[in-house]
Amino acid sequence: MRKQMLSILLSLCMLFSLAPASVFAQDELEETDECICETQCSEESINNDCPVCSKEGATLEDCRMYAPVIEESNTVEENNNEESNTVVLENEENNVSIITSKDVQDLIDALPDTTTINEDNAEDIEAQLEAIDNAKAELSDEELDNVDFTRYVEVATVLEQLLYGVQESSNQGESIRLSTSTLVSNKKEVNDVTSLVDALTDSTIHVIKLVGDIDISSTLEIKRIVTLDLNGYVLKMTANNSAVKIFNGGNLTLIDSNPSASHFFDTNNNLWQLSSSGFEVLGGIITNSGQASVGSGLYIENGGSFTMNGGNVVGCKSSNSPSGGVYNEGTFIFNAGSIQGYAGGLYNKGTVNGNGGLITNYVNNQGSINVDTGANGTTFTDAVTNSGGIAGIFNGLVTNDKGNINGGTFNGQVNNNEGNINNGTFNNKVINTAGKINGGTFKNVVDNKILIKDNEWGGTRILRCNIYNGTFTETSEVSVEWCEIYNGTFKGKVIFKDVQLPDNTSELSHILGGVFTETSELIVLTNEHMNTELGPAKFNGIVRLEGSKIQTGSPRGEPIFGETSTVYLNAGRIVYGIFYGRVIEGRATIKEWAYRNIAFDTDGGSLVDGQKMLKGQKPTVPDNPTKTGYVFGGWLKDGAPYNVNSPLLEDVTVKANWVEDNFTVKFDTDGGSVLADKTNVKWNDKALEGVLAPTKTGYSFNGWKYNDVVATENTKYSDLAGDNVPTSITLKADWNINQYTISFDTSGGSVVSPITQDFGSTVVKPLDPTKEGYTFTGWEPEIPDTIPSSDLTIKAKWSVNKYTITFDTDGGSEVLPIIQDYGSTVIAPISPTKVGFTFNGWDNPIPSTMPSSDKLIKALWKINKYTITFDTNGGSVIEPITQDYGSTIVKPLDPTRSGYTFVGWDLSIPDTMPSYDMTIKAKWLDSEKPSGEIKVATNSWKTLLNSISFGLFFKDSQTVSINAYDNSNEEVKIEYLLSNSLLSLTELDNQTFSLYTRPFSINPNNEYVIYAKLTDTSNNISYISSDGLVLDDVSPLIKGVEDNKTYCEKKIVTVNDKYINSVKVNGNDVTLDSNNSFILGYGKHNIIVTDRSGNKSEVNVTINNGHSFGGYNFDGVDTHTRKCSVCGSSETYKCIDENKDHKCDVCSGQISKCVDLNRNHKCDVCGKTISLHKGGEATCNERSICNICGQEYGELSKHLNLKHIEETKATSTSDGNKEYWYCQECNRYYSDKDGLNEISKEDTIIERLKDDNTNKDDNNVVEIEHKDSNPIIWAVVPVVGIAIIGGIILIIKRKR
Repeated sequence: MRKQMLSILLSLCMLFSLAPASVFAQDELEETDECICETQCSEESINNDCPVCSKEGATLEDCRMYAPVIEESNTVEENNNEESNTVVLENEENNVSIITSKDVQDLIDALPDTTTINEDNAEDIEAQLEAIDNAKAELSDEELDNVDFTRYVEVATVLEQLLYGVQESSNQGESIRLSTSTLVSNKKEVNDVTSLVDALTDSTIHVIKLVGDIDISSTLEIKRIVTLDLNGYVLKMTANNSAVKIFNGGNLTLIDSNPSASHFFDTNNNLWQLSSSGFEVLGGIITNSGQASVGSGLYIENGGSFTMNGGNVVGCKSSNSPSGGVYNEGTFIFNAGSIQGYAGGLYNKGTVNGNGGLITNYVNNQGSINVDTGANGTTFTDAVTNSGGIAGIFNGLVTNDKGNINGGTFNGQVNNNEGNINNGTFNNKVINTAGKINGGTFKNVVDNKILIKDNEWGGTRILRCNIYNGTFTETSEVSVEWCEIYNGTFKGKVIFKDVQLPDNTSELSHILGGVFTETSELIVLTNEHMNTELGPAKFNGIVRLEGSKIQTGSPRGEPIFGETSTVYLNAGRIVYGIFYGRVIEGRATIKEWAYRNIAFDTDGGSLVDGQKMLKGQKPTVPDNPTKTGYVFGGWLKDGAPYNVNSPLLEDVTVKANWVEDNFTVKFDTDGGSVLADKTNVKWNDKALEGVLAPTKTGYSFNGWKYNDVVATENTKYSDLAGDNVPTSITLKADWNINQYTISFDTSGGSVVSPITQDFGSTVVKPLDPTKEGYTFTGWEPEIPDTIPSSDLTIKAKWSVNKYTITFDTDGGSEVLPIIQDYGSTVIAPISPTKVGFTFNGWDNPIPSTMPSSDKLIKALWKINKYTITFDTNGGSVIEPITQDYGSTIVKPLDPTRSGYTFVGWDLSIPDTMPSYDMTIKAKWLDSEKPSGEIKVATNSWKTLLNSISFGLFFKDSQTVSINAYDNSNEEVKIEYLLSNSLLSLTELDNQTFSLYTRPFSINPNNEYVIYAKLTDTSNNISYISSDGLVLDDVSPLIKGVEDNKTYCEKKIVTVNDKYINSVKVNGNDVTLDSNNSFILGYGKHNIIVTDRSGNKSEVNVTINNGHSFGGYNFDGVDTHTRKCSVCGSSETYKCIDENKDHKCDVCSGQISKCVDLNRNHKCDVCGKTISLHKGGEATCNERSICNICGQEYGELSKHLNLKHIEETKATSTSDGNKEYWYCQECNRYYSDKDGLNEISKEDTIIERLKDDNTNKDDNNVVEIEHKDSNPIIWAVVPVVGIAIIGGIILIIKRKR
């Protein structure tokens, strides 16, 4: 045995050693491709330049930048330094405590209200739910029973709907311990049936996403809440089972995150199968290549729920044909997607909320198909059979067998078989067989048919149609066999047919309500087999009564034929009705009670015949009757005006209304004042009653005449008109001419006699009057040429004369002459003056009034004495000098005064006595300096201060007064200077002072030192000064904050004032720093700053702890800004693009565009390929050179100069060659004429023939070429062989 084993091993080693290298290694060592991507490839962007990623069959995982998405884990790691959502409760013993049900309840109570959940906070809320999951995992079942999970479920459900569109589950039986938040957060991607089934059974996985096509042979069972994302892939059932079955309590939401994925189906033989071409369907697919009995696509049990938000159920055929696509006994919410394929429609026994989506195959509805408010509804393009309730968009045939049509749009034919049409828009034909139309809009043919049921209830039963409501448009045509119309709006044609019933029975159709508009046409043909009764409906269009068995009016009311109607009474019986419109009578029988009569009572006037017509018709207005002495005033009914041309609804008798005639009196005033016509005069009225007499200039009214008949105030109209009865007469005025007098008022002149004449006669003017002392200038007014129409007094006009009084003043001041009117009052002039004299009157008195001639008057004078008085100003007395004016003056001796030196008189002593008294004052020289006082408010200073302290503060302007006095009691000149600093005596001597005349004001905002310069008459000077004064009325300036504003961070407050007294914040003193500033912290603050003058500033501010910034807004170039909603401050930052997608990672603003500066065909920013190689020209030796990047690309061109070399046989003396082709341009060898298979030159050589002895066993020799062998293999083979031998020997020894 041992020997046999060793033999086998040695044989194996020999075989290994003799094997050529091709057994262990490739014939040629190929260079391995490497990924060159700089950014991660995605499904939308594949790097075509990468030799790995661009290779056919490459996946995203092949990219070297691929980073797989790591699913979040709920595992709690101990000693993890990163933030965790896990709740850890510590205690003193081991730092981790056991979580209680109260801890979990507190976490649930901290969840936000469901109304506040949105995309912005979804991630945070998901983290809260995960923390609750981790915490409650520590609780026992008994502890879980003590926790109220209501809020937890509500929040998780809303979050689930927000993130994945999952509908709220009606199944409350699922244990809360399945973790609702885990359902939201846990997702799984699957690409095979095993992982799909595992995910469906794993209650912690709620969203399952296909990442590849999956074939299944067993039904996917849905027994919990789960969302399936087809993601553009195909879920295919390959057996005769339902692809998906949703059990009682199960809840499946189908979505499709890749709705643009393309799939094709072969629709031959009505068997829709996936194919590479054919009918295209976009998006994910659920399909079935087998056939289940029902629901090959989806089977929804009673109590199950299916929400379809996307995807397609295609080609699912069942052996029970109509139920292939979806078979529903539960709840099916259809929002989007499609159900397509032969026999793959919908079979519904439950509830379908068809809010969207498309069904292209047959639908059998035995339940209800509803549409939510505001939704468009599902579109049905194939036939629909309904015995339940439906609504939606129907493009195919709809057969409603005793069901309800509750709304929607119907573009195909509708067969309503004993069913109810409650609402909807019907654009195609409707066949209503013994059904009810309760509402809707009908735009096409509506054929209302009877239904005859034989052998029912022991005989034949006939069922009719009923129309209770609806709108039948102008394009509609309604036909009726046996029907009752209760209401509705009919705008098109309506035809009542004459249909023969079994056994020649007869039935009665009713129109008991509704409105037939102006565009409608009603044709009633019932003649032999049917009866039609027109009841209380309103007909505004055409009505054609063509059958004999027609009656208008019924016990339920009478029809109303509107003003726009036209009724053709060609047949039938007219019993009742109101005919407002046009009536064309024919062969119809009209009963007497259908008519109405109108009679005319003319009340003594001419006769008017009565009229008879159908009720509602308008009588013909007759000619007006006449009555002597009256005017016809219309017709009256019961004393009120009545319009004869109004619809006649009852028998009426009207009575004529007569009004007395009116006459007019006109007046011809023959040039007098105009009088208005007197109208509405009755025949026996007084013609002049109430008429005022006219007036005429220069005449007196003498009365009225008519055809020479004088009319008095008692004359009647009939007295003047006579038998002619004119409608008007004209009275003419009778006038007498008047005389008037012109009187003359001469105003004291000579008398002029008056003139009295007839009005209008010529006037002869009298001679002019005269008056002493005056000149006559005319009459006022002028004498008229003819006598006016009234007495006139004319007054004479006179011009008065002027005289002059002249004054001779005899050397005195001039007195102007007086020139005035004669007799006017003379005012005596002011007496003249003369130097050294006193006026002593005139030689003749001045008259009181101006005389009748000129006068000359001369002045009289008396000489004056004057006195010179000497004021010695404290010196010796000098007697005054009194003399006549102009006499010579002798000057007195100089005065004397103790302590003073006489320096002269202030005025020179004249040589002669002046014309006035005068006082001359002595002048003396004084050497003593003056003194004074400066006063401001209650402060005073009398000396020149050597130091200044600005310690006096005032808020308002201050008055400065300066007093000065001198020992000489003479006036001291006061000057002042305002400075803001201390000045020396030398500086004061060089200053310019202002003259002080009265107290003056110093105003705020300055510092003052007041200097006064006092100079007496002897030019002695002294200085005094005040202390430093500060006048300040400016309130301190508070900078850094504004009053009544809110800030979001601490503020530095600075106080600007030179003389700060106090700073208080909320009543507390604040110490300022060297910059007069302090920091204001968080809270509400009242800041009051007061200076030394009493000025105060106050602000109130609020400091919040942090800004309330909103989101960032792109600024348009490369920055984004966010603004605080409280204080309005903003922050602007540079946009960043770390993911290099040309958009700001913060604000999503477009901040750059693709650019390729390094010319490598890729964007320098995002790495996306933005151009392809182009340009250059390839040869058989060199590939094309890209104009952009300068690199070679593409393939070599075909060889243009291939030389064919024929085969040459080898001999024993020379080598031969195989047939080959040689390119002279690229110096390469090829085995084919097209130059596709390159060979080496050595491959073309056939070695010369060898000797026979050498070559006879060539066929048995295995030639080993070591040049292609792998040295590693040759090293490994012996080692392996030895190891195998050693192992076998060891085994044999052990067996021994």
